[in-house]
Amino acid sequence: AQAILSQLALLRVGLTTLDSPHPLSMKTAQLAAPKEGWGGLPAGGFFGKFSWVDEGKPAGHSSLRSELGLMKSLQSVCTLSFFFFQPHSVWFCVALAMYICFPYDLEAAQGGFAADWVLKRFTIVGATALLQYGFWWWAFYVQCLSKRKFQPGSNPTMQNMIHNVWYWALGVLQWCLWECAMTWLYATGRVPYVSDEELLRSPRHLFATAMWVLLLPVWREHHFFFVHRFSHVRALYRYVHSLHHRNVDTEPFSGLCMHPVEHLLYFSNSLTPVLYFRCSPFIFAFMFVHLCMPPAVV
Repeated sequence: AQAILSQLALLRVGLTTLDSPHPLSMKTAQLAAPKEGWGGLPAGGFFGKFSWVDEGKPAGHSSLRSELGLMKSLQSVCTLSFFFFQPHSVWFCVALAMYICFPYDLEAAQGGFAADWVLKRFTIVGATALLQYGFWWWAFYVQCLSKRKFQPGSNPTMQNMIHNVWYWALGVLQWCLWECAMTWLYATGRVPYVSDEELLRSPRHLFATAMWVLLLPVWREHHFFFVHRFSHVRALYRYVHSLHHRNVDTEPFSGLCMHPVEHLLYFSNSLTPVLYFRCSPFIFAFMFVHLCMPPAVV
């Protein structure tokens, strides 16, 4: 267990796409990370320096040796600091805002996959993803707000960007398809769920939902660890995962730039717990925000 947690924590050595050669392989594993401000913000503010970054070393070479270990990870989980003082809490707020402002249209989905509600969902998801990834690309490459680029003086070419945005868009498309499919399953009763009215009336369901919110980041990090290791099996790496590793000087869109088969594997953890336990659709929404937002920056 300690070896797995240590490996997971090592994935977080690169905090931004400009400080890491492979953002997708480093975007999770925040259980053993050092405590920062709310949401994982550094003490210096939005673009401040994290406490563990050694500016005397090149970007991506700071050591986290003193921060790794089973006891530190367990302490972080038991005190819930892994959630409130890491970006998990930010993704929770984003998911909650989307769920309240743009809820799943279960009534429309009862009639099947009609263009009106499906296209509306595609627009909501696509706009949210573009806002997240576009903002960080603008911040890093237009405003140059990050001063610790992994490969100084190197910038993605137009060909790189077309490649990255194309496969990123396929990932966002698959995100939309997963959401539409689950909306239809909820609406037609094929997957039981706790309605919003029932959730707000029942302390038991509220407690269960809160527990799922806290457990999902832990589950997702372990799922990602094993899926990522599986993707390095020779055949799968050669024909699928190697596409992601073409990015050796990463930018925000490269975080979700991967083969559609890898997207399928990556998104597969969204099926837990919604297919096995009766819970609020918000849990599914939170899982996909947690899957698709972080690769832009970590």
